Amino acid sequence: MAEEKKKRHNLYDFVTGGKNNRADVDLRSQIKGFNTKNMFRLYFRRFRQITILNIMIIMSNFPLIFLILAISGLVSHQTVAPVNPIYSVVYGITTISGPTPATAAMNGLFMENSVMYYPSVWTYICYGLSFLEVFTIGLGNVGIMYVMRNLVRGEPLFLPSDFFDSIKTNFKLGLITGVIDSVLLVLCGFSIYSYWVNYGNYYILFFASVLMLILYLILRNLLYLMIVTFDQKYRYLIKNALIFTILGFGRNFLALLGGALICVLFYSLSVTVFIPIGVIAFILFIPATIMYFMTYVGYWKINDIMIEPYYQKHPNERPKVEPVDDYVGETDDPGEEPLE
Repeated sequence: MAEEKKKRHNLYDFVTGGKNNRADVDLRSQIKGFNTKNMFRLYFRRFRQITILNIMIIMSNFPLIFLILAISGLVSHQTVAPVNPIYSVVYGITTISGPTPATAAMNGLFMENSVMYYPSVWTYICYGLSFLEVFTIGLGNVGIMYVMRNLVRGEPLFLPSDFFDSIKTNFKLGLITGVIDSVLLVLCGFSIYSYWVNYGNYYILFFASVLMLILYLILRNLLYLMIVTFDQKYRYLIKNALIFTILGFGRNFLALLGGALICVLFYSLSVTVFIPIGVIAFILFIPATIMYFMTYVGYWKINDIMIEPYYQKHPNERPKVEPVDDYVGETDDPGEEPLE
């Protein structure tokens, strides 16, 4: 009977990080500083929680689903129209002279049809619902970032309570940041697209726009990390995020580049091997993996410059970490090495 009860709660423990799962092990007592080796080892130890966070990232950005529907044409009206610009001339000749062998040949050459889409009522509704992303992006990010920061620090995770508690605590800042974040992301994307279309004349501005997007992607990640870590005024959070963007640009750029390479890899596998590979990978771990690496290297620099020096001056305020060497959980692997 006890065995049946235990199995009945496995799914709950998997999602929430129950007390019998390794998610409750406080790894801070095993982490001896931040380094590249520990970054990867912690990633694989917490891969289950990262997959859950990835699903939460997708769910918190659900308005983008409506945008995809509107752009895809699935909710739009369809019509068939010729795509060759010469066909209008051929059509005029055919109308005036009537059908002849010559006009029939020209119609065969130039009457290439294509399916075209034009908006329906549902298209406009989907576009309208997609604007909810302006509000959900910031709130979702402060919730996800709080859990991700705790994961990076090796703390126990309590999903989804930590997610909603962080949204409640940082609701105002998350909402403001989300609106600003949405506007800046759209402007960065629009500028890159505009200069790419006119690449021959504006190639310097195109590369400048790409660089600005890279800097902003690093800054926005650090800004959300600052929001859930420090209790400061908003202008100081932005200033510190900008400073750490410059100070930690090298590591952050490598983390962002690694995320881009992961996307390219799975996109190539989808195109050349099997299309669902990329879709499944995106749903399971790609966004959360990119966020994990960027959060790790970002918090690494913040810890070295702001947090650790403060605790060295105020050792009595340093949080005490209880040793967990004697912890025995049902998913523990006694052969695992501590993160040193």
